[in-house]
Amino acid sequence: MRTQRVLALALLCSVALAACVPTAPGANTAVPNQVEPGPAPESSPTPNKPAGQESQIAPEISDWLRRNAIPLTTAEPGGSLDDLMPLKSIIGDARIVALGEATHGTREFFQMKHRLLQFLVQELGFTVFALEANGPEADLLNEYVQTGKGDPAQLLAGLYYWTWDTQEVLDMIRWMRAYNESRDGAPALSFRGFDMQVPRMAVENVAKYVLKVDPAASEQVEALFSCFRPYQNGPQPYAEASQAVRTQCRQDLQGVVDLLLQRQTVYEGRSSPVEFAQALHSARMVQQAEVVFSVANGDHPARDRFMAENVSWLLDQAGPNAKMVLWAHDAHVGVDFSAGDSMGAWLRKQYGDAMVNFGLTFYRGSFNALALSPSGQFGDMAVHQAAPPPGNSYEYYLHSAGLARFALNLRGIRRGTPATDWLFGPHLLRYVGAGYTDANPEAFFRAVVLPEMFDVIVFFEDTSPSHLLGPQSGLSMPSPPTYPSQPGNLGFEDSTLFWALFSDRSQDYTMGTDGSILHGGAASGTIRSTTEQAAGFAALLQTCAADRYRGQRLRMSAFVKTVSVSKGAGVLLRVDSASNVLAIRNMQDRPIQGTTDWTRYDIVLDVPNDSSDIVFGAWIQETGQVWFDDFQLEAVGTDVPLTP
Repeated sequence: MRTQRVLALALLCSVALAACVPTAPGANTAVPNQVEPGPAPESSPTPNKPAGQESQIAPEISDWLRRNAIPLTTAEPGGSLDDLMPLKSIIGDARIVALGEATHGTREFFQMKHRLLQFLVQELGFTVFALEANGPEADLLNEYVQTGKGDPAQLLAGLYYWTWDTQEVLDMIRWMRAYNESRDGAPALSFRGFDMQVPRMAVENVAKYVLKVDPAASEQVEALFSCFRPYQNGPQPYAEASQAVRTQCRQDLQGVVDLLLQRQTVYEGRSSPVEFAQALHSARMVQQAEVVFSVANGDHPARDRFMAENVSWLLDQAGPNAKMVLWAHDAHVGVDFSAGDSMGAWLRKQYGDAMVNFGLTFYRGSFNALALSPSGQFGDMAVHQAAPPPGNSYEYYLHSAGLARFALNLRGIRRGTPATDWLFGPHLLRYVGAGYTDANPEAFFRAVVLPEMFDVIVFFEDTSPSHLLGPQSGLSMPSPPTYPSQPGNLGFEDSTLFWALFSDRSQDYTMGTDGSILHGGAASGTIRSTTEQAAGFAALLQTCAADRYRGQRLRMSAFVKTVSVSKGAGVLLRVDSASNVLAIRNMQDRPIQGTTDWTRYDIVLDVPNDSSDIVFGAWIQETGQVWFDDFQLEAVGTDVPLTP
């Protein structure tokens, strides 16, 4: 079952920018977002009772929770902060407080984060707020917060993402401006962003800076950016570019950074050290985006590493006494070393206990999210009603306290008593990104050890959707990429041109061509695991327009050879419309395993008249190596049976 879901998502993400993210209106291509993990693996360390099935929580656990909980009187900002005062001793002298969220569409999470920001600013002297959003666009909001210039609602919409374009976030931004207007000599509060998923403004900022300080070098900088500019709005087109193109772009972007560093003294003299540092950082964020974009669906571990790098840069720029509040998904602020290191894990390595992170979760309620089909296709915005959490979830345990909302300090809890051993599970924890599947709620939980992930967990018994302000279809971004009218490089004679690697653990797999193991021609394509512990999957995929096959029956075939494939391998084919997955087959019911010689496999699907794109390729799960060659796509008669 996990193979089927994972490979369905792989097919989606062959034309997607990031998992669990908004889509542009009418597109079958996901657009960049503060991106969170998609559905979790089905396997968990503890038996998973069906949602809603009652489990008996030991009375000593519920009693312990009530004794140790920090009750929260309200989620709404603007009133007394007395109930938050016990958090002072937990936060102490921390320089970073990271605030998570189990969904991107929950009103109470956003309101409580607003309250916590007020508390941290007014009671503990925090001066920097940073959101999981593009840095340069967030700087425009910072100008509003600092000076009052601009329309905050318009600037908030300019962050691109429906997730933040809400009344709750706008209220918080207006409070930040009001605070700066009446701060009575206290340090000003700033609004920053630490993400890099849409680098076009970063590119423009560097180009404008060089034009200002060194007009003679402007043409050189524009030439160096020219390779990457076609890809500055999102990852997928770049992931499909040839290796030669990606190598050239990476070299050219490094050339921009080198030029700035070589002329640093001159440029600082013509502007200021602060302006130069901002331009250099913008150039660095473009480099970060290039790395993330180089993997189909985005290199998530790299993105978390870069977000942590950007947080550290922002804190350094703010000065040695600065304190920062971070806002992101639980998946990013949590200290997770299991999936290539989360942002929280990187920050923990650097700052230790000077970083305190809060996870926010809930028992029942509703939230905003894009509809996510079982195959992983994003649809319309909807209000989703959360199913009751399973009996082996942390939410179920926390619910047993019988409190409307509370915070729980997870630091220093000792094992060895029935009242506390449950905390070290592992148990399931709710993880919803920007998309949700009502028919499969159990897929939106992850098995974690709560005290290892968070320092504080904030729990809500009931929640409601955030109040959306702008278009509710994801974000207003450029149109999705168009795909070639016909497939190309089907025999891998031109390296991996037209092909892109998608993987849920990109650090464990590599793709390329092989000139020594051939079925025909001069090369074959290959994917192999790079470690003996590889536990994920990888797919080498290509997308073309459906025009030439529309209204016909399509057979895709390829020759496949394997060595030591532990879990499975195969070929796959998907047919999309502009807004939905029409058909998908991926050999998950007949996987190739072990070591096999060259064998031809095929998949036959109908291509309806409303089809837009064809996605095809090959995949491997867990360890081993797979070679493939001589892909063919051909229209066949209706006498050729469809692949069941």
